[in-house]
Amino acid sequence: MGQMILEGREMADRVQSWLHEHGVHDILLVHGRSATELPCFSFFQHLPSAGIYVHSFSDFQPNPLLASAEKGAVVFADEGCDMIVALGGGSAMDVAKVVKLLVLRKGAGDVPFLAIPTTAGTGSEATHFAVVYKDGVKQSVQDDCLLPDLAWFLPEVLASLPIYQRKATALDAFCHAFESFWSIHSNAQSQEYSRRALDGIQKIADGYVHGNAAAGCEMMRLAHLAGMAIDITQTTAGHAMCYELTHLAGIAHGHAAALCVDALGAFLYRGETLWECIDSRGKEYLQGVLFELQPSWQWLHNRMDDWQLREIYVKGPRKETVSCLLDAIHPMRLRNFPIHLRLKDYASLFYQILETGAAYES
Repeated sequence: MGQMILEGREMADRVQSWLHEHGVHDILLVHGRSATELPCFSFFQHLPSAGIYVHSFSDFQPNPLLASAEKGAVVFADEGCDMIVALGGGSAMDVAKVVKLLVLRKGAGDVPFLAIPTTAGTGSEATHFAVVYKDGVKQSVQDDCLLPDLAWFLPEVLASLPIYQRKATALDAFCHAFESFWSIHSNAQSQEYSRRALDGIQKIADGYVHGNAAAGCEMMRLAHLAGMAIDITQTTAGHAMCYELTHLAGIAHGHAAALCVDALGAFLYRGETLWECIDSRGKEYLQGVLFELQPSWQWLHNRMDDWQLREIYVKGPRKETVSCLLDAIHPMRLRNFPIHLRLKDYASLFYQILETGAAYES
C-alpha cells in the first residue's frame, strides 16, 4: 500500500482513527525541543484520553548521531512502544527513521510510522533514506521500511520559522528537484516530479519567504514532490559537496547545498571546459538536460544574490579549509552526477564558493 497524505488540522480525527485502525497503544514521539511550542503538539497531549500513550524523545542534535538513534530505540523498547512519529525537520525525521530500522532489526513486528514535517524543504517524509553521523563520519541509510506510512502536513507550523530558515529550506527543496533532474538515475517519472517542483518553487518562493500562508501550504507540497524525485534518483554532486560546508561555515543545510549547486551550474554553463559525460544515455541526452535546467539554475543564481546568501564565514586558512572540504566529499553522491569532474575541479568550485563571500582567520 502506498503512502497516505493528509493535510490540515481538520484531519486530526482522521489521524486518530488511523492510529486506532493500526492498533496503536504507545507512540515514540521523536521531536525537536522547540516542537513542544507548536499548536499541533496539543494533538499528542490529548491522545492518552483516547487510550494512546505518548513517550517523547528529543535527545538529539542537528546532524544527528547514530548514538542518539540508538538511545531512541532503547526508549522505544523500554516503554513498550508500537509506533513511531517524527515531528520536526530533517534531523527528527532521520532519527525516527533510524530508530525504526534498529527496532525492526531487533525483531519488532510491523511498526507504523507517521511523519509530520515542520519545515518545507527536506522532503524527508517522502523518502526511504536517512542520514546520521558516527565518529564524525556521515552515514547514509537506505531501506524501504524508512518511508513513512502516513505524512500529515500542517502548514501553520511554518508560521514561526525565521526568514533565513525559510530561504534555506526552500532552496533545499529546489536543489533536490534540480539535482534529481540531472542524476544518472533519473527517469520520466522523477523528471516530471522535478519539473513540477522547480516550476512551482520559482513561482512562490518569494511569497513563502515573506510569510504568505498560501505559499507556505504550496511549499510543503512542492518539497514533498522534490522528495519523491530524489527518492527515485538520490542526490548528486551538490549534496556530496555540501555537508562539511554546512559544518565549517555554521550555515543551514539548504544554504550550503544551494551554494554548491550554484557553483556547479556556473562551472558547467560557462562553457569553458570540455566535460566528460558518464550518463549511459549519452552526451547529446545530457546536453538536452542541461539546456532545460539552465533557466532554473539562473533563477537560483539570482536568488542567492537577492536573498543575500553568498556571504559566509569560515575560520582558518583557505587552503586548509578546501582540503577539509575535499576530504569530506560523499563519494556515493558523486557517482550519481552525470559528469566526471577531477579533484582539482572540485577544489576550484570550493575556492569559488569561499572567495565570493567568506572571511578567514589565520
